Amino acid sequence: MQLNPELLLPLSSRLEKKINILIVDDYPLIRNSLTAMFSSPLFNTYIASSAREARTIIPAVPVWHGWILDIAMEEEESGLNLLADHAPYPFTIMLSGIRSMHTASRAMELGAYKVFDKDPAMLMRMYDEVCSMAALAYILKGSPTKYFTLFEILSRDILKSADEWAQKAFLTTRQLERIASLHFEMTPRFILALFYSVRYLLFQDCTTAGTADRQSEKDIDILRHHIDFVNRNISRFFPN
Repeated sequence: MQLNPELLLPLSSRLEKKINILIVDDYPLIRNSLTAMFSSPLFNTYIASSAREARTIIPAVPVWHGWILDIAMEEEESGLNLLADHAPYPFTIMLSGIRSMHTASRAMELGAYKVFDKDPAMLMRMYDEVCSMAALAYILKGSPTKYFTLFEILSRDILKSADEWAQKAFLTTRQLERIASLHFEMTPRFILALFYSVRYLLFQDCTTAGTADRQSEKDIDILRHHIDFVNRNISRFFPN
């Protein structure tokens, strides 16, 4: 079940080329597959074949919404080195081949969002996680936070209200509002609506992942509620 595409148009037009993704892998087939996967108008996709090349790209982009890094590359520097130099950067997905499986735990220790095996079928499923990660990065403006696990709760379920979010986090609504005020000029209600709207739009825009088709009728109703809220307050979300 999907939403009416017209409901997504106001947000889609504001998000065009707003999500910055970096892909670093020394294997052309993987780079080409990922580049094709993130070729939608919503993404600015940057490609590097080595950590050295990535180091020239990273400073040129003011806000990153996700890195996809190969853990082990043929060059002297690996994706793990790159992550270590930018720890704790939580918006990173690491790709692990057979040679580098033993280093996956190190990637998680450095703050990687997830580690995926370099299997073609796994890369397809990885898209869902990248969309969740990018949506989190978008609402957090690409900045790490000590409350990252609080915001990550949003990626596990589709929550209807700030009260439900607070319950999931074992917080009072007032505590949640106080934490949110440290990061945003928006209330938890606005954060919920923006996160789920952005994530759904990213899901919807991928022709391979098919996540949107797997949403239940109940989830679609909640998403419609959030997206309608964003549309009605679009100038507050995107003042420029």
